[in-house]
Amino acid sequence: MTLVLGAKCSNGVTVIADTKITGHEDTFFGHQPKLFGELTNTIFGCAGTKDMVQLFRKYVLGDVISLRDSLEKYTDKNLMDNLKKIMLFFREVRDGRVFVLTVMVARILPLSSDLHVVDSLGRIDFEFNHPWKTIGSGAPDADVILEGEWRDDMTMKQFASLSYSVIRYIEKQKPKGKVGVGDGKPNIRYLPNGAIADNEPSVEEWSYFEKSYLTYRLEFKKYILGDG
Repeated sequence: MTLVLGAKCSNGVTVIADTKITGHEDTFFGHQPKLFGELTNTIFGCAGTKDMVQLFRKYVLGDVISLRDSLEKYTDKNLMDNLKKIMLFFREVRDGRVFVLTVMVARILPLSSDLHVVDSLGRIDFEFNHPWKTIGSGAPDADVILEGEWRDDMTMKQFASLSYSVIRYIEKQKPKGKVGVGDGKPNIRYLPNGAIADNEPSVEEWSYFEKSYLTYRLEFKKYILGDG
């Protein structure tokens, strides 16, 4: 499973994901990216089984290519509706059987950036009641911390630092759990409002995140994480 965190910050959207891959009975399979950029100025953060994540990515890309010269081609206005249709189509071909897949969608628009979530039932922004959103098995633990640490003036860098620390802290508290980065780093993408393209943290920012974690981990001790 996974943990993906995203937020609408004061200067854009930030999306962060852990890299730990586990299977049934929490079997550990290694570390892989969970943020993907198949579409221009759009980042998908995927939480679900590996086969469904791969199917979703390939289907979206194929759909975009096949419809690019059509009146039904993908646009900023219809992207989320098209992703909803894909989820409903997956359910149809599986005869209604449940599958595990939730996708966080972060986009750079002409004047701003936005953040949405679509789940396997085709629901968009399900229980999206805060400026941030978390998906995956680690979401309940992350939400407990974000509830206490979020500030409305938080920048993309500040939220990235906070989320970096959240992932590291959950992994430390639950080393045999489904969230972590091992000896590596989480995936982090910045989508500045109205920018030309998304970008990643600089070397200096990664150093800042690590230093911030030393402070955050003491602050996080006041939060009680779940047993799951």
